[in-house]
Amino acid sequence: MNTYADKTQETKSQSVTNVTSKIQSNNEYTFQLVDNRPEAIEQQKLQEMANNSLQVKQAAQLQSMANQHYAKQQPIQNKKDDIGFPNNLKTGKNAQKSTGELGSKTIQRYLIVGADDFTRWYKDQWDSYNGDPQQDDKTTADLNQSITDIAISMIGELDDTDPVEQQMILDIQTDAGGLLRHQITKWIEEKPGQAGATAKSHPVFGRKSKTRAYENYKDLAYALLGWVKAKPGRRQEKALAARVQTGDAQNAIDYHLNSILEKIKDWIVGHVSAQQIANDLHTPGLISGHDWNIYQNYLNIPAFGAGTTLPGSYTDVINNPQNYDVREKTGILHDIMHYFMEKYSADNSINLVDDVGGLSATVTDQTAPNGIKREIYNRPDNTQIRPNQQDARGLVKPEAMPGSVALDPKIKVSKEEQDESYKLARSKSLPMYGRHSFSAARMMRMVQQSGGTQTEISAMAWSIMSYWRTKYDHTSIPYHTLHEIMDFLPEYGGVYDVDNPHAGIDLFTQN
Repeated sequence: MNTYADKTQETKSQSVTNVTSKIQSNNEYTFQLVDNRPEAIEQQKLQEMANNSLQVKQAAQLQSMANQHYAKQQPIQNKKDDIGFPNNLKTGKNAQKSTGELGSKTIQRYLIVGADDFTRWYKDQWDSYNGDPQQDDKTTADLNQSITDIAISMIGELDDTDPVEQQMILDIQTDAGGLLRHQITKWIEEKPGQAGATAKSHPVFGRKSKTRAYENYKDLAYALLGWVKAKPGRRQEKALAARVQTGDAQNAIDYHLNSILEKIKDWIVGHVSAQQIANDLHTPGLISGHDWNIYQNYLNIPAFGAGTTLPGSYTDVINNPQNYDVREKTGILHDIMHYFMEKYSADNSINLVDDVGGLSATVTDQTAPNGIKREIYNRPDNTQIRPNQQDARGLVKPEAMPGSVALDPKIKVSKEEQDESYKLARSKSLPMYGRHSFSAARMMRMVQQSGGTQTEISAMAWSIMSYWRTKYDHTSIPYHTLHEIMDFLPEYGGVYDVDNPHAGIDLFTQN
């Protein structure tokens, strides 16, 4: 395996033989690079010939910009630097390890591109210095340089003749506000944050998981820029979710959830297996070897607190929905959907959720008047790192890396950025995180098959969106964004406009 550490060391040994630095009176760093080897002189001649390439010039411009920015860094305590964490953390290795942020066996954030395992490289660098403050500063410097190298690699794989990718190159070069550098630093460092530790962390669960592995630097560029550009949208979706749970849309959503549960109750009562269904819902158990009361089991954990707990009796929620709030009803409806899904697989005479195959999603179509069309959705692979693919430190084993000659299973590499539905979402800066949601589709299907109206189906969609965004543990499994849910709404008679994605909530706020 070619690790990123190997490549970095090789590059440095070939290009620089003497690096000295001095601090001038203005406290800025200047770097003097000396390399008089014959092969270096020859390489310089070849480089001058190659510099006619536009992409090489752009990469050189980026490197120059990055060097100027990096040269101005000052080791001042408690000041944010350009890689996204306070400088005083550089000397706090032992303290950080005691909190489990860097020594954790549970990896929440990870970055792999091709055969380059950046998170392993970073942790190996950090651990090898064993708490020496000066060496910790070197880790910071190495990370800065690595991120610059990543930016150059992304530019090198983007097509400057394509208008979209040409703009991406410019965005990487300028990196307004250092947002790209800050974000990719967080992906590499794997410091997910603790519950309630900052305003950015969920008060109960902590900061969201972002485990990422990509085939190449072009996919990384699309993912990185897409994530950063969608940040305003993620904030808007959080605000929309709050409106559903406790805001101006709460009463209408609550009313329609009550109606949905009443219709499911009527469907059960009229079914030939009504008594068996009632017994199953009253006493959750296994169906075909599977648990179906997934959220009830997982979220009833004392450490999470009462704010995540779901009611113990499914039958009471069905019989008396008015006694429960939007959060409780939404979580229970999710589990009831799973009950019918598992029950259908064992006994297809119980068909409240029978099939959600053949769903379509929105993609770009330049020949269409509105520039879009719908086509059958084939869910792309996302990054998956399983426990048996990790070592004792939680890092990916070399034999599980992409491209390894070892036997499968290797980690799954994301194919999301190559998918047409993702390309459409990226072009409109729509937040994407967990891919299109078949669970949401099944919940909408359950409402439809129990006799629900189009408005009730839409209420179900908004309810589960708000639940996943604000009441769900996304430290290990990504939540689904609004687009990943609502893009399936037209399959069940609802209305969703990718150019006005938030408009649907108006249905539940108008007098």
